[in-house]
Amino acid sequence: MKRILTFASVGLAISLSSALASPTGDAAGTVQASPSALTVGASSTSVGSVSGSMSSGTFTANYIENVFSDPNNEFCAGCLDWVIQITDTAGDPIEAVKASNFGGLLTDIGVSTNGAPGMTNGTVNPYTVDRSSNGNVITWDFTGTAGSNEIYPGQTSVLLEIETNSMTLVPGFLNTDDSLPAGVAAYGAATPEPMSVGLLGGGLALLGIARWRRSAKKA
Repeated sequence: MKRILTFASVGLAISLSSALASPTGDAAGTVQASPSALTVGASSTSVGSVSGSMSSGTFTANYIENVFSDPNNEFCAGCLDWVIQITDTAGDPIEAVKASNFGGLLTDIGVSTNGAPGMTNGTVNPYTVDRSSNGNVITWDFTGTAGSNEIYPGQTSVLLEIETNSMTLVPGFLNTDDSLPAGVAAYGAATPEPMSVGLLGGGLALLGIARWRRSAKKA
């Protein structure tokens, strides 16, 4: 039985690593870091789009959120990229942009350096990015030093990008914040089924059982 537990635990460890870790450092609970320089493949196809206006009572803003199936996605061909853009139309400057739901996924968080199909880049860059402790909420922070990176009325953010290892959309939210948040319904990402990981763990467990049985017969 000792071997069986060892092989099964290997499969479980791989499964947990795939769900929670990111090779790019944007795992759940990531501290604030500089945005990654990302791209959207020129042949990417749109799988979802929302746009409109939002208001917190202290500012108003226009938003666009496009989701692309990207053959050049860093995690897998055809996995989904989120591209978000915010324009402050009146009132206070915008300090942060937040997107959810992204729990249990691999992500890379940053800005698009080559544009995105049907979208035009803005001028205001985020200062840092981070991910909540449960991995669900991704934040681009624009405060910078003494508010130097905030999005002021009439200004538009650069294209904010998330690359994920998901291929499926679920309901999500998009928020912009100053001292008060403004939020709208948008898109989130479904956690991929770890089928290959499960098969690997199951196969290793079966191999352990077979070896144990052979050892038992010899005894």
